[in-house]
Amino acid sequence: GSARANRAWTDQERDTVLLEASKALRTPTALGMFAGLREGDAIRLPWSAYEKSVIQSFQAKTGDPIWIPAHYRLRQILEDADKKSPVIAVNSRGNPWTESGFRASFFKLIRKLEAAGKVGKGLTYHGLRHTVGKLIIDAGGDTRDVGAILGHASEVSSAHYSREADQRKRATATVRRLERIERKRMDKQADN
Repeated sequence: GSARANRAWTDQERDTVLLEASKALRTPTALGMFAGLREGDAIRLPWSAYEKSVIQSFQAKTGDPIWIPAHYRLRQILEDADKKSPVIAVNSRGNPWTESGFRASFFKLIRKLEAAGKVGKGLTYHGLRHTVGKLIIDAGGDTRDVGAILGHASEVSSAHYSREADQRKRATATVRRLERIERKRMDKQADN
């Protein structure tokens, strides 16, 4: 059967793609994988938006603020990233990715891994947002926790300030929950 568009990635697929991706592809992929950023937001995110282990920016699609504690695996990848540009995600020449250049390189890697039988069919960058949402729910979170990370806010503007504080508290607690589960999974993998 055909794969669902933008389906969630399996843990094995996430691990494989991060392992097989070039350093240039790993960074923007990790921004989608661990922070749930949209592709355009990930490839345009400036280093100034990453401070004290928090990503703070604005979504290009909605203009809504982004405030996400960086997952420990994302922090490791960002520590390893080349800081050749004001933009976090750069291609192999050290230049900021263009959307078409990133997409071409990303899907070239995915097609190569599919052909080798290392990942299933139907992996997309946007599927990483679905993955983050699924992981949050699987970790015991609810739709408000998903909204706190992915920026699906639909509350009245009079609650704006309390929502921002609640969003930060929920986002922090949610990322910490995801980190605990990921650490357990990685430890279990190391033991095998």
